[in-house]
Amino acid sequence: MSMSDQPHMAEASSDNPRSTPEEEIRWGENAPSGGRAALNRILRDGSRVPMFFGQTLIRSLRDQGYNSTTAALCEFVDNSIQWGASEVRVYVSQFRHEPIRILVYDNGRGMAPNVQKVAMAFGGSMAYNARTGNSRFGLGMKTAGLSLSPSVDTFTWQEPWA
Repeated sequence: MSMSDQPHMAEASSDNPRSTPEEEIRWGENAPSGGRAALNRILRDGSRVPMFFGQTLIRSLRDQGYNSTTAALCEFVDNSIQWGASEVRVYVSQFRHEPIRILVYDNGRGMAPNVQKVAMAFGGSMAYNARTGNSRFGLGMKTAGLSLSPSVDTFTWQEPWA
């Protein structure tokens, strides 16, 4: 089976007769257990290899490039401005010992529900590789949000058509 038939899977190579014993894998203390189990099974059984490991990919993306809360929030503000907002407000709140909540609110056009779904998918971009504006590869909003929190909620609203 070729990779074009199964774009999300790759065959494990049998060209190397020596498999990697589990003892040779150097896991970090915070490596996700699901990723460990999947990789150990692949190494042990020579099973199919997914194009990406979900748990470890998300954790890796959380640690990409945003070295401060301000830098991550600027991604949301940039997106708002690029998509037509003339006013952007950032609200930060915390009640007692609850987690901090951050809301980026703008007066832009909003997104249709299907557009929002695409925008929240990794690689989903309405301006993929465009050289005007800031949005380019469909990763910024997701990686910025995940650098702040393990989950991100988005809400969008559009004016009803007249």
